[in-house]
Amino acid sequence: MTKPLDRSQRRKVRHFNRIVTAGYKIFSKRGIFKATLDEISEEADVGKGTVYSHFKNKMHLISYLSKKTIGDLLDYCKKEIDGIEDPCELIEKLISAHFAFFEKKRTLFSILFFVRGALHQDFESRYVRQIQSDYERYISFLAETLEYGVKRGGFRAVNPTNQAYVLHGIIIGFVSQWIINERKGSFADKADLVAETFLRGVLRDGRKEENKDY
Repeated sequence: MTKPLDRSQRRKVRHFNRIVTAGYKIFSKRGIFKATLDEISEEADVGKGTVYSHFKNKMHLISYLSKKTIGDLLDYCKKEIDGIEDPCELIEKLISAHFAFFEKKRTLFSILFFVRGALHQDFESRYVRQIQSDYERYISFLAETLEYGVKRGGFRAVNPTNQAYVLHGIIIGFVSQWIINERKGSFADKADLVAETFLRGVLRDGRKEENKDY
């Protein structure tokens, strides 16, 4: 039986959750470069010292939000594609899951988008390594899904990791433009178009192909 939290522990949890929520909001509005911990502290309505009691610096908070975002996305996608055996249906559902996830949680997309562009910046290496590790875990998941299609004989035998980056790039590019341009309607409705475009490139055409590392 889990021991109930005392008053001090409950307050600490509340502060942590408020800081995380504020981090998502401020970073999605200002970007990870311009946003400051002062702004996050004010948005969370806690002292800056309280922020530092949970996160050593801005990159520590960014790495936490990145890890949580990717973890939530992976959990959602895995649940949505569970039990699907047909390779094409699997990819269609996977893309649809991405769009549905970001449709509901646009601030999480902003974190993933900004962090993706910051991986090569000169930040503290400890946190960059953590962000890179989480990002690579996500790419590996996409690659494993695509490799399943190759093994089933439905997809071209090309490097699944490279194809994973292509798939990720298409999804990120489409969703980011939809959000940045503030287009009306649901971008999740366009998942079928994106799936069809991507699948045209990975489907086998019936001819014998050699394994190619590209």
